[in-house]
Amino acid sequence: MQTPRSKYKTLDYTGLRQAIISLLGRRDYSRKELYLKYKDRVESLEDLDIVLEDFAERGWQCDTRFCESFLNSRCYRYGPIRLRFELSNKGITDDQIERALEALEMDWSAQASDILQRKYSALDTQDPKQKGKAYRFLAQRGFNSEHIQQALSNYTNNEESEELRF
Repeated sequence: MQTPRSKYKTLDYTGLRQAIISLLGRRDYSRKELYLKYKDRVESLEDLDIVLEDFAERGWQCDTRFCESFLNSRCYRYGPIRLRFELSNKGITDDQIERALEALEMDWSAQASDILQRKYSALDTQDPKQKGKAYRFLAQRGFNSEHIQQALSNYTNNEESEELRF
């Protein structure tokens, strides 16, 4: 019986360096992402650790920079709970996540309100069924209950606001 072939060829030290450089040229990756991506494709895990350590020392791979880039690209769609969860799954430490979120200086209640306005153009906040649907939507996006309550209280129906404008 034949063993299943790997889709990718095994990489030696120089091939691994070139592959990771090529990836990092497109976007930032966390150390854990790179490790998981290449752990099954290298001849030895020591080579992988050496390359990742070398790239971190040179500043080519930086978890802090990855964290900031990731937050900047996703902070307008998701709340802090979901962002923390996704970053921790990518191997970013809680301390790095907290520092990056503080540096972001995002008003999460205002962000939740903005997302709610874009999603629901005609939401009746007096109807418990619609209010619950909006609450669940924002909760799935990663906002906490304080942010959601604030967003629901700040919600204005687009039709009413358009009538007031001239």
